[in-house]
Amino acid sequence: MMFTLVALLLTFLVFINAHSWVEDLRVIDENGYYIGQSGYPRGYVDRTNPSFTDKAMTYLLPSGRQRLDYGDPVCSQSQNSRLQQTQGYPKLAVAPGDNIALRYLENGHVTLPDLSARRSTPSGHVSVFGSVEDSANHVLDVLQWDPVSDDNATGLLTTQDFDDGRCYQINQGSISTLRQQQFPNPSPEAPESKHELWCESNVKIPEIVPIGSVYTIYWIWNWSTNETVENGGKEEYYTTCCDVDVRSRESIDYRNTAYNSRNPQVKAVKDYLLRAQSS
Repeated sequence: MMFTLVALLLTFLVFINAHSWVEDLRVIDENGYYIGQSGYPRGYVDRTNPSFTDKAMTYLLPSGRQRLDYGDPVCSQSQNSRLQQTQGYPKLAVAPGDNIALRYLENGHVTLPDLSARRSTPSGHVSVFGSVEDSANHVLDVLQWDPVSDDNATGLLTTQDFDDGRCYQINQGSISTLRQQQFPNPSPEAPESKHELWCESNVKIPEIVPIGSVYTIYWIWNWSTNETVENGGKEEYYTTCCDVDVRSRESIDYRNTAYNSRNPQVKAVKDYLLRAQSS
């Protein structure tokens, strides 16, 4: 009993000190498999880097206030330019029309919902925006963009739940226990191994994005409380800014597929096409 209580306490402490950001980006083929090499956000600091801390990638808006205002850039200082790609962690290569997954750890926001009290939904929702321009827009500007269209590739790409329906942190909560059984995530070389299963946001690159261009993606997670500010509510957003290299399909080596040893999953969620259309 004492061991169980200690384990749960440690899980809660990890949750309290951890939030989420896009860890990597993958192209999805017509059969739902991840293909090609991973791409990474701007200013990426890998968790294996000795200098890594949770704060290195966490960008909370607003800071010190209850509401967003026009002093809040959509990208953090380490991600406010297309020039801020970390060496060794390249942009994702995509073709117009490709479906992609932006993958992130849920850190207990899904599998320990009791720790997310006062939220309209325990884990919140994610909006993904795309832009053909490189600009550090204010988050309030971006949140008001219209959906992308057949003649405008800058705008809202999708809005979907933070919880993709299968992801989990390995903990002793009932949701995690059930999902570990439903969606096991072993390494290919160790069939009995267990790994947490990352969440994903699903996006389709607009067909009209020009080949040879860079397309910027703003991942914005809304985890605000559901009360009014007058009753103690607070707006709470976390963002990750990513760029993708847009190329001709023939020039991308989709065959050279690698899996992430921390998340060996090789397929996207089953409803990735539907999720990419939701807004």
